Amino acid sequence: MPTEETILPFSLKYDATHCQAYLDKHQASTSRRVSNYLEQRMAGKALQLTTNTSSCLDLPCGTGRFWDRLFLSGVQDLIAEDYSQDMLDLAARARPLAQVNKGAG
Repeated sequence: MPTEETILPFSLKYDATHCQAYLDKHQASTSRRVSNYLEQRMAGKALQLTTNTSSCLDLPCGTGRFWDRLFLSGVQDLIAEDYSQDMLDLAARARPLAQVNKGAG
């Protein structure tokens, strides 16, 4: 039975230009850098509470900005998915290739 593709209206804004702006905004100002630092720290504390960090599902992964934190916490198998293919493409370009491949296990 064929399935129809579901288009979520909010997702239409996630073209390549919007995705790049999303990546850049986390370093755009001092307040954004502080906010990003605090979010990364919070993610690290949450990961410390987990019993198994060898694998992780990052959904939606966006531009992969939490991947450094995930790999530092011991994640070896990272499954990263996002509704926007442009976000996935940018994440693959924005992150060091060795890091992206590390999660491909």
